[in-house]
Amino acid sequence: MTKAIVYTSFDGDNMLYIDMFRDFVIMKGRISLNPTHALGYYVSTVEHNNNKKNAMQDCCSIELLCDEFWVFDEAGSGAINDLPEGVILELLVWLKNKKNPSIRFLSIDAIVKALSNRDFSYEGELKRVTEDLIQKELENIYFNDILKHLPDFNALRRPVFIDLPSSKFKYVDWVKAYTFRKQRVPIVPQSIIPFSVYQVLGKTEQYINDITVLLERVNDKWIVREFDEASEEFQTITYKEVGIPKYRNSKEWALTSRELERR
Repeated sequence: MTKAIVYTSFDGDNMLYIDMFRDFVIMKGRISLNPTHALGYYVSTVEHNNNKKNAMQDCCSIELLCDEFWVFDEAGSGAINDLPEGVILELLVWLKNKKNPSIRFLSIDAIVKALSNRDFSYEGELKRVTEDLIQKELENIYFNDILKHLPDFNALRRPVFIDLPSSKFKYVDWVKAYTFRKQRVPIVPQSIIPFSVYQVLGKTEQYINDITVLLERVNDKWIVREFDEASEEFQTITYKEVGIPKYRNSKEWALTSRELERR
């Protein structure tokens, strides 16, 4: 049975906790897909010229790769009018595109306790959410303001799975920036579900399976390497194309001749 991918939605003011959201999802036997882990808050905003609507559209693109929608907030009560605009927009996108209207709401305090005590019995509140319910709980003007920003789903930028060697993960921001400039949405597994997290959580046997589920969910695939590598499934993107300084002009980047030779 294929494991479910969970979109972990949250108020940006609670960004400090996103690693905990991911860890909790993994411990619940699912695969976490968090927009900030995937996109990078700073790099995605800057590459979209500080346009929040464009940045949010990429959140919608990766959201639609998922099977379940979980909302993490202070109360975990499912009160729609307590949610920020971005989360409400994501909910509306989900309801217009998915057959599953059940949304799981989870308390951040409960997540912290679960991870601290290694007791993962907490389930949060599973609530049936509809567009009518959202409209009812919000003021009409506020609801209509959000509704105006629903994206054209056929025009969303397509996600691309990116195979980047773990030893080159330090270049991930260059890779993501390049992906945005190519009008694509990056899915870099080390950013989303790092192997080190599975090691700490004692779930290493699940890692390859979870990466494979992500890989199979995305149609387009890149392999990022120093030189072109022939592959039927992956399109090769070189470090030089991405714009990594060390590979664009190694003489200017290297501090020593030894470093230049080791490239």
